[in-house]
Amino acid sequence: MDNQELYDITIIGAGPTGLFGAFYAGMRRLKTKIIEALPEAGGQLGVLYPEKLIYDVPGYYEIKAKDLTRELVRQIMRFPVTLCFEEQVEALGALLRDVVAGMMPFVLEARGIGAFPNPRAPRVIWLGLQGAPEAMASLHRMHAGIEDGVAGLGFPRESRAFTAHLTLARVRDRQSGAALAKVLEANRDRAVGSFTAASVGLIKSELRPAGAVYTTLVEVPFGAGV
Repeated sequence: MDNQELYDITIIGAGPTGLFGAFYAGMRRLKTKIIEALPEAGGQLGVLYPEKLIYDVPGYYEIKAKDLTRELVRQIMRFPVTLCFEEQVEALGALLRDVVAGMMPFVLEARGIGAFPNPRAPRVIWLGLQGAPEAMASLHRMHAGIEDGVAGLGFPRESRAFTAHLTLARVRDRQSGAALAKVLEANRDRAVGSFTAASVGLIKSELRPAGAVYTTLVEVPFGAGV
């Protein structure tokens, strides 16, 4: 760990959400770093659509994306936030290769529908993953190896217990929580099918007006180092 500066929080992306997250981290006196692939703050909204009008920011009837970015950056400058531009998290790809070098494919069963933070107030709908003891041991070893590795890169450890799952949907309308709770309860033990896990990937999520776009940056097959 020599010559490595550690941070309480490392935020990937200097878009509006990342900047606002850094502000709240500063309010709580957390040492924060923001890593951004683009040459300036604002993310795609501020860099690609600077003249776009934003209507859902509290306190503003409307505000241009470039002006919102300017104010968010000005807001976080009262705290010692480290901003790193034109950065690529290539170290994560190398980490994945090291972790799964000796692993072999294993079978998992998709079973049981649930929700985070809980079925009564669902925000994320997920499908649970189960398997034979050997398969689950492999999955948990992979998780532990990745978490140890990213902690060495300065990312804080996750305080919540690891829950193996596939994300199905995100709930925008909180008013539908009661109806969804009944559906979740009826399907909490539902078996969907089995599949073979044979690789691990690093995926980038980009929020666009038409919806999120997911891009696989690195995919490493299990057993590549055997």
